[in-house]
Parts: sequence; C-alpha cells; structure tokens
Amino acid sequence: MCVSIISVKVNINDIRLLSDLSILAYYLIHVRQGATMKVAIPEHQGRVAPVFDCCRRMLIFVQDSNSEELVADQDWSMLSAYGRVGRLKELAVELLVCGGISCWMEEQIHRNRIRLIPWISGGIVDVLAALREGRLSDACYMMPGRGWCKRKGQRNRVKARISPKPDLFQKGV
Repeated sequence: MCVSIISVKVNINDIRLLSDLSILAYYLIHVRQGATMKVAIPEHQGRVAPVFDCCRRMLIFVQDSNSEELVADQDWSMLSAYGRVGRLKELAVELLVCGGISCWMEEQIHRNRIRLIPWISGGIVDVLAALREGRLSDACYMMPGRGWCKRKGQRNRVKARISPKPDLFQKGV
C-alpha cells in the first residue's frame, strides 16, 4: 500500500471560491444531463438584489441546458428571515443565486440543503445566461468586497475578500 501526503498551503478565500465553483460544477453537470433545476434569484430593478436578507422580490426559474422559464415572481417584502428560508423550501428551490447574505442566513440555507452561490452581481438575464454557460465565476459577476463567514464555533463575521487599501493619511506614507 502506497500513501502520499502532500502539504499545500491554502488560503481560506480560495477554499470559499472552490466551494462556489463546485456548486457551479454540480449545476452544470446536473442540467447538462437533461434535468431541470429550480433556481431562485432575488431581484431589484432588473438586477440581482444586493442583499438577500432584505430583498423585496424573488424570481423563481426552472432552468435546463438551453433556456430558463420564469415560474414565480413573488413579493417577499413582508417575509421574516425565518420565512424566507421556509418559502424557498416550499417552492422546492434547489439553487439560490444571490448578492450579499448574512452569515446566519447562509447557515440556514445550507441547513435546508439548498445550494447557494452568493456574492453575485449583475443583470438577471446576464446572470442566468452566465449560470447556464458556466461563466458565473467570472470576475464581472462577483460583488466587490465579496465576504465569507467563519464556521464551527468561531465568531460569525464577514471579512472583505480583497486586501485593504493602505491608509494614505498615515504618517510616513
């Protein structure tokens, strides 16, 4: 028996990106095999809503390898945080593509076994086309300041995924 151990230094941001890419890969394999998938996207003025937790309108699509069909356009302005996750479950949504999302809400989505691709921005039509073509991980669809949540007993806190700008007002710069 031969065992190889490889030591690799991995950045937590890379792990998060790999997680998003694995969900995207699952989606592509699932849909390309001829199956359909229910995709939910929070909408605001024709674009992906910047924050899922307080979005007012949710669009539900059934998407296959060639097209998508809008099956529900719902007003979510009166739904509580608990109600949002429950409604996604009632609608049998398999994938949520959204902008910003709180750590608590992200955890609830995962607990209900709904796949999640967060921190996406862009027009609804463009995002759906990018999802269908496997281009949703392109930089033009990623929200600036893309965040991540710590897990397993650590404090839930969103950190910027880009390096901070230097303080130009600091002495000696």
